[in-house]
Amino acid sequence: MAFLDNTVLYYALIAIILVVVMVVVAYVIMRRSKASAQPPVQQDSPWGQPSTGTLPSVGTQPAPAAQPGQPPVQPAYVPPTVERPAQAPMPPSQPVAQAPPAPARPAPATPQAQAYQPPAQQPPAYQPPAQQPPAPYQPPVMRPQPAQPAPQNEAFTPSMPQPAPDTSRTSYFGQPAAAAQPYPQPPATPAPAPRPAVQAATPAPAPYTPVPAPGPVMPAPAPAMPAPAAPAGPEMRHFTKKIILIGDGGVGKTTLIRKFVYDMFDDKYIATIGTKVSKKKVQFPETQLDVNLMVWDVQGQRNDPLLTRYFAGAEGALFVCDVTRFQTFENLPEWINDFEAVCGKVPMIILGNKSDLIDNTQFGESELGALAARYNAKAFLTSAKTGANVESSFKDIARAITK
Repeated sequence: MAFLDNTVLYYALIAIILVVVMVVVAYVIMRRSKASAQPPVQQDSPWGQPSTGTLPSVGTQPAPAAQPGQPPVQPAYVPPTVERPAQAPMPPSQPVAQAPPAPARPAPATPQAQAYQPPAQQPPAYQPPAQQPPAPYQPPVMRPQPAQPAPQNEAFTPSMPQPAPDTSRTSYFGQPAAAAQPYPQPPATPAPAPRPAVQAATPAPAPYTPVPAPGPVMPAPAPAMPAPAAPAGPEMRHFTKKIILIGDGGVGKTTLIRKFVYDMFDDKYIATIGTKVSKKKVQFPETQLDVNLMVWDVQGQRNDPLLTRYFAGAEGALFVCDVTRFQTFENLPEWINDFEAVCGKVPMIILGNKSDLIDNTQFGESELGALAARYNAKAFLTSAKTGANVESSFKDIARAITK
């Protein structure tokens, strides 16, 4: 469509240009036709007579008479003779003052060849003198100085000569000048007494101790025999097992795990999103078992598409219901069927949690036992708040999966 629109516009523009050109041509033709149809404008004759609209007959000859049956003959054109007026006589010529001759310009000086001068020689570049390698270091020769005697404390004697008294001068008051006094002499200091020489104390020789004569060599005592080791018992067996807690939301799965793993209880409900894994070590000394339980806490929603991945690899399960809500007990068979579809027949225990809420209980141990008998499992009433049957339930499932 865009191409067609452009083509239509192109042809429309060409048509408009052609119309404009045709209008201009028609206008020019019309003007020329009007100008040719109008009569010639009468103009005054150059000889002072009005123009008749025709060419003057000056210089024309009468046309011969036309013969009948022939077109009229036009007279031959003879150019008119123009008489020029007489020119006034020229006045006598006056002498024309001539301009003084221009002074001769000196000819341009022709450059003369100059004598060849050789280019000035540049002084050679400065080159520093070659440096001589430094002479090897020679330590100064230490000459022994002669021993000088110790200075003695003597009386001070000035080395300058004493000036003689001048008696030729008089003082300001007309008295003869006083004789110059000699420099004061410092008091003589007695020489110190020589110090007695101090001799180092020589230690007294140690008393002589005779060396005993060598006697017979005694044999070394035999090493003591080690005590017999106690008979070694059976070694501990170590296992790492995955168990999972399954049930509706809000039945107390997370609180049971916190009570078993951390021995803590919190009645605030926080919904589990996805899954959470905790670790607890359980030991059975009587059977030499050391089991690391990996406890998985799964959210209580059966429509979660990831439940089958959470169930995979579990070797035991704890199915939890709330004794204060009978609907959670009725949903346990559906949870059990979903779990066995992934993991098969594995050890399981059914727990009725919140047994401490006696006033709100809707079912009891008999209903739990009947359901557990259908799946060949055990059943317990538990309380995460009081800890009733919590640790024993986890130990029973750990013992069942290690047989």
